[in-house]
Amino acid sequence: MNLRRKILIIEDNEWNRALLAEILSSEYDTLEAENGKAGLEILEKEKEKISLILLDIRMPVMDGYEFLDVVKNNPELAAIPVIVTTQSEGENDELEALEHGATDFVSKPYKAQVILCRVTSMIHLRENAAMIHLILCRVTSMIHLRENAAMIHLFRKDRTTGLYSKEYFCQKAEKILQENPGRIYDIICSDAENFKLLNDSFGMQTGNRVLRIIAEICDAHAKERHGICSRFYAD
Repeated sequence: MNLRRKILIIEDNEWNRALLAEILSSEYDTLEAENGKAGLEILEKEKEKISLILLDIRMPVMDGYEFLDVVKNNPELAAIPVIVTTQSEGENDELEALEHGATDFVSKPYKAQVILCRVTSMIHLRENAAMIHLILCRVTSMIHLRENAAMIHLFRKDRTTGLYSKEYFCQKAEKILQENPGRIYDIICSDAENFKLLNDSFGMQTGNRVLRIIAEICDAHAKERHGICSRFYAD
């Protein structure tokens, strides 16, 4: 299995293409194109395998700026980093290349160590960014799952007693009755009389504690008979 990254070199000068391929050959596989148009044809076929593009600006048929415009307007290609190669010592070419979507630039004549460092750094940045994006997606997904599970739990259970909520009890009861059409069931409803007096005298906290004790007793008896138990109203 070939784990070497692939670099696309787009350069009209054959000698320069050969030099770049030689510089990169120790660590990377290379593809070569003599102009932007030929580079696009290779890119369309190999886009999933290409980790980075080295692009000359001044070329016949389709120059580097035209190539960048096409690539950056294509969502499938836009994420591939492009390092522009330029012979100009001024900033105009570099600035214009960056405005057209280039990621970085290197100057001619080529220095092997500089080329390798820039290429390696850019590929690692891209792969790290992709990994961070994947981690963020998974974290976001897990958070949403947890929040959805919490919402489902709140819908199903009464917060004070832990019994089924009225809505979920009705859903469960309907399902049980549909699955067992020939079976007879009892439904028992109970009410704590004068419960407000307990809350007024001893406070809501004590009242809730009493409700939980009642709920535990009712739930235990229901489960012994394969039944379900709910808190329908306040008391």
